[in-house]
This record gives sequence, structure tokens and C-alpha cells, in this order.
Amino acid sequence: MQREAVHHIDTAETRRLALVAGAGACAVLAVALYAAAHATLLPLLLGVAVTTALTSLPLVVAAGHKRIDPFEPPVLVGVFYFIGFPLSAIMAVAFGREFDASQSLAWFPAALGVAAVGLVAWFAGYYWGPGEPLARTLPRLGRRWNGRRAALAVLVFGFLGWAAQLLSVVRGGYLHGFRTPISGQWSTTVAWVASFALVGLAAAAVRHYQFVRIGKPSRVWATVFVAAFALELAYAVPSGWRAPVLETLLLPLVVANYVWGRVRWTLIITVGLLGAFVIFPVLEAYRADLSSAAALSGRHPSTASVAELRQAAASAAGDLVRLKTIAYASSSLRTTVARLGMVQIVAAIVRLTPAVWPFEYGGTLQAFVVSLAPPRFLVQKPTVAVGGQAFAHRYHLIQPGDTVTSVGLTRVGELYLDFWLAGVVGGMWAEGVLCRLVYAYLVGIAPASPSGVLLYALFLLSFLEFTAFADYALMLKIFVVLIPALVWISIRRPVAAHS
Repeated sequence: MQREAVHHIDTAETRRLALVAGAGACAVLAVALYAAAHATLLPLLLGVAVTTALTSLPLVVAAGHKRIDPFEPPVLVGVFYFIGFPLSAIMAVAFGREFDASQSLAWFPAALGVAAVGLVAWFAGYYWGPGEPLARTLPRLGRRWNGRRAALAVLVFGFLGWAAQLLSVVRGGYLHGFRTPISGQWSTTVAWVASFALVGLAAAAVRHYQFVRIGKPSRVWATVFVAAFALELAYAVPSGWRAPVLETLLLPLVVANYVWGRVRWTLIITVGLLGAFVIFPVLEAYRADLSSAAALSGRHPSTASVAELRQAAASAAGDLVRLKTIAYASSSLRTTVARLGMVQIVAAIVRLTPAVWPFEYGGTLQAFVVSLAPPRFLVQKPTVAVGGQAFAHRYHLIQPGDTVTSVGLTRVGELYLDFWLAGVVGGMWAEGVLCRLVYAYLVGIAPASPSGVLLYALFLLSFLEFTAFADYALMLKIFVVLIPALVWISIRRPVAAHS
């Protein structure tokens, strides 16, 4: 049974889901009619129809169970894989090279087929795998937090995280694309410790919404939460990195959804639209203006002053304001889809493996093992990367002279590169099982504990950012520190003094 705090679909929500399903059916019918008139596009459009149907499966399951949780993993997988594969493929046909730098449009049907196989395996692992039965065998997390220890944990995590973030600024690794100059031995460690700032923000959000839920808001925790949120947003936006900005905006929504249980769909949709039509296009233009200004003056962008950041932001805003409403919306949509697109990456991998590059047979997973090892200033370990510029050049995903852009393999692409279709089936099934295990154990089976909500929020933000399985390593290294801290601040028995 699912916990009661998960959103239940009322009659209005059922109608909305029916409308979505009806719109999807009309879209599939339109694709079929278009394919009948354009026979050469039939394989591509068939792949679009199949992957679109698969990405809508979580909504069908939600309607059948008469409940919907906007932050359940399959819902998010459906959204991001819809953007990454069928929508990206349609945009490639409509707009051309912007969405197909590898010139592999003819291979898009194969990529859509690989994605369909991966989605079937993922949903099979999630809905019918052993994840939830395994979750029921695990010991339950503590139901309450000690107030003073929780406050101390927020203070310590916040201090460490902000110290690392300020170090990134001082050492020239703050701006987008320029984190590695911190130095090879320190960069991953700094990124790991810097992530503690989000841990502190998440813990503050949990405490704030705990008091809101019982109808006794705490001014102290409300102030700490708002201050941490504002500071993190103020740090993330000027960097030009989209992921930290979106993580900062989403984290309070995830926490409120499971602790307070009263997050409105309009707010969630608003944040999504804000990301698609403000954050993606504005930061893209801002980064381009900043890099161009630095290139013209012969300096590295990581040395930009506050005045130059402000000038780049003003220039980017001016460029976008001059666009008309329709042009701005079209440009924003194209930018967002291009940055979240996966079909062209997988198409390039399917097209050129193993003809140009042999199968890795698990070679990309070495980065995961290496990432879990102690930092380089303590032990000797190889430098291993998954994706990046070398991968992008090898598969012709960027221009030969491009020395800045990095490209991730995507999870489907990495699994195919390692073990062909067998890797896609096995890896996506395993990830589906893992996501069901994590969701059921932390927030799905019973009323969520504060520790469960905190762990799940951080898992979810990391899960959305993953471009390769090695990215799981950073999350695990955060949990290695966070889980003992949660054990320390948790109360096993109800205590009247603290809730």
C-alpha cells in the first residue's frame, strides 16, 4: 500500500489525465497521417510514436491506481525521456543541424528503438521487479529528529558546503565549464564537499515544513530555510550552471511534497516552465556572452570580475528582450530541447560502435569505481572520464575546433557502448529496480520520516542530473557522510520535547 500523503487523483485530476491521454492519442494519429504522406519518414515517426506511448505509461499507471506523485521516478523518467528522444527527434526534423551535430539523422529510428527497449526494461524493473519487496525487509528509519542536533547538522553541512563553494570562486573553478582549473587532485573533493550546501538546505527545509505541517510555524527555521535558499540561488545563478539553479528550485518542492503534502500542481508546472523558458535560454545566452567577452580580451573566463558578470548578464538580457514573444518562446524551446536531447547522442553511438570505436565491455564503469576511491591527494588513482570533449569529438557530436563543450553519454548510450542491447536491457532494468527500492523504502511504503525525505530529495536531484552511471558515485559519497549524521540526529522513541 502507498502512504496516505501521496497525492490522490480527484475527479478533476482524472479529467485532466484523460485530456492528456486524448491529446496524446490525437498526436499519435497526426503522426500516423503525416507518415502516410511522407513514406521516407515512416521509421522515424513510428519510433516517435512508440517512445511517446512508452513515456506516457507512468500516467496510465497513476490513473489506474487513482493516485499520482509528481516526484515518483517513473513520472520524471517519462518527462525527461519524452524530451530527450521523441521530442528531440521531431525538432531535428523541423530545425536540422542544431539537434543533429553528428549528422546521424538517418540513425534516429535505431536510436529511438534502443530507447524503447531501454524504457520497457526500466519500467519492467520498476513496476514488476523486486525493489519494493526488498524495501519491506529493511529496518525502518527513525521517525523523529532531535531539534538541537538537527540545527547543529544544518550549521555544519552549510558551513562546509559554503567553504568549498567559496574555494571554487577563489581558485577559478566557479564559472560554467571552468571547474577543473581548481586542480586535478582537488576538483572532485571540492565538488563533493560543496554539495553539502544543498544537504544543509534540504535539512532546513525538512525542519521548516515539519513545523508548518503541525500548524506551528517556527520563525527561526523559516528564516534559516529562506536564507539558505536565497543564498544558494544567488550563488548558483551567476555561475551559469543550470543544474544547481534547478536543484535549488526543486529541492523545497520535493521536501514540501513529502513532509507537508500540500504542493500545488500549478507551482510544480510553473517551475518547469521557468526552467524551460527562462533558466535554460537566459543562462545559455549569459554563458555565451561571458565567454565571448573573455575571448576578445584574451583572458580565461574564470578570471571574470563581478562587473564583467553583470555586463554579460545585461548583454544576454538585452539580446533576449529584443526578440518578439513568439521568437523568444521558439528560441527557448529549441535551447531547452537541444540541451536535454539524447536521441542524437545515442544515434551517434549506435552508428559508430563498433565500426569506429569498439565496445567497452564495462570500461566506462571504471569511472564509477575510481570515483569511489579516496581523493587523489591521499592515494594514487588514474584519471578516468565518461563522456566529455574526447567522446564528443570521437563521435562527431561537436565541431572539430570546439574545446569547451562536453557531452555526456546518457545512461542508454553508456549501456549500449558497454554491452550493446544486452547492456541496455540489463542496466535499465537494474536501475528501475533500484529506483523502486529507494522510493518505496524512503517515502513510498509508510508515512515518510524526516530522514527518508532528506535522503530521497538528494537522491532525486542526483538522479535527474545523471549523465553516466559514474555520477552515482558522488551521491553515494554524500550518503556515506549523511547517513551517520541522520542516525545521530534521529530519535528512535517519541520524545515530547522535540518533534
